[in-house]
Amino acid sequence: MSVKTRLEVDTKALAHNYQYLRAQIDPSTQFMAVVKANAYGTDLVKFSQLLDDLGADSFCVAYVEEGLALREAGITKPILVLHAQLDTLEAGIAAGLDFSLYSTAFTSALAQVAQKLKRKIEVHINLNTGLNRLGIKPKELNETLELIENTPELQCTWMMTHLAASEDLALRSFTLEQIAHFNEAHRLASEYLGVPLKRHVLNSSGIHNYPQAAFECVRAGISLHGYANDPVIDKKLIPISSLFSSISAIREIETGESVSYNRQFFAQQPMRIATVAIGHGDGIQRSLGTTNFKVMVNGQMAPAVGMICMDLFMIDITDIAAEVGDTVLIFGPAQSAEVISTQAETIAYELITGIGPRVPRVFL
Repeated sequence: MSVKTRLEVDTKALAHNYQYLRAQIDPSTQFMAVVKANAYGTDLVKFSQLLDDLGADSFCVAYVEEGLALREAGITKPILVLHAQLDTLEAGIAAGLDFSLYSTAFTSALAQVAQKLKRKIEVHINLNTGLNRLGIKPKELNETLELIENTPELQCTWMMTHLAASEDLALRSFTLEQIAHFNEAHRLASEYLGVPLKRHVLNSSGIHNYPQAAFECVRAGISLHGYANDPVIDKKLIPISSLFSSISAIREIETGESVSYNRQFFAQQPMRIATVAIGHGDGIQRSLGTTNFKVMVNGQMAPAVGMICMDLFMIDITDIAAEVGDTVLIFGPAQSAEVISTQAETIAYELITGIGPRVPRVFL
């Protein structure tokens, strides 16, 4: 793929976002950087190394393989695995990873592997307070605590939960209920184990909207990338990634001609169409071509026409002075991924994490 198609990551913007988030919490509160899914579509190792240097206290990944990559890159700080799979436990334990206890069955399996290896591991009780994705249900808590108590290899000093709607203030009462349920379970668990368990509850939107629940640690992911799920707070952050491509070909089409697969677009007048060197194989969703999706060419917005192809898509440059080789900006500070994701009827998370591996990452 041409170097003209690239994802640029602004390291100064990352530092700005990190410092902004840090300023929202007490200095004694730890900062856990969420770097799962290739650090939200950037570069897991490089992104994490930058945050390590900035002062992140720990890291959070989805799977053991991600944690192993960070250990191999020399990151020694705690790494929490949210959704470890059973066939990766031995490797994760050997690498000194921490584990979220996300179900009673998983807790039992992890205990058996830890006992087999005779290795002590740090675990975090993940309480399900309403997201109903992962986590120990409150009625299962005693069973989990008993297993922890009877398994010296499971060193438990943390308890966590995941808020279901921290970005939606219309659901504030539900979020406050989640926090209240968590606090009660935390009290019971701390009494049972005889230690004051440390807590982490807040994700990025939680940091912005529920600072009273920052507790001993917060987990930040999307806001490190410049998105707060809030138009007011978005202005205080800087999108760190810019996706560029270039024009590969230009052609004139006549009234009535169609563009791209399945003839979803017909020219209503003579048009000048440019082909851009990136497609749904690189994360530009196929359906975007039939929405209001626009990209920037020489300072002007050019609408996509027709279905996005695997390696290419087409844009209307009838009224834009452009030629083969010109740069195309797909998203970046000048055109937020939030804007494009709205056009695609999705969220910025999906857009930025979906950028494929053949797109070079360039850290500036």
